[in-house]
Amino acid sequence: MRARWGRSGGGGPQARAYVAGLSGGEPPEVPYNAFSSHVLSSRHPGRIVDVIKLLVVCVLVAIVASLGTALYHLSHGQGDSRRMLRALGVRVTLSLALFVLLLLAWWAGLISPRGLAQ
Repeated sequence: MRARWGRSGGGGPQARAYVAGLSGGEPPEVPYNAFSSHVLSSRHPGRIVDVIKLLVVCVLVAIVASLGTALYHLSHGQGDSRRMLRALGVRVTLSLALFVLLLLAWWAGLISPRGLAQ
């Protein structure tokens, strides 16, 4: 059984001790988050956050537009509820996509909760 720690992919003395059960059960400290520091961070880490913010705003606008479309088809429809249901389905899909986007951005360390009591 071989553990993968850090960039090298191999196991240093700490990793080998942990795998062997010699370190008292505490895992060694991982030096970085591989996803956020290697894949997403480039020469311009602030740009990624700006892209995430832009995507969130665009998805929110699309959700509101889809809700408006469903409202229009509800009030002006002549018995054709398929368009309204399609618009509501698009809204649910966009909402789920927004949730997944925010969850991935939080997991990668690009966004963090701030709380209200600051």
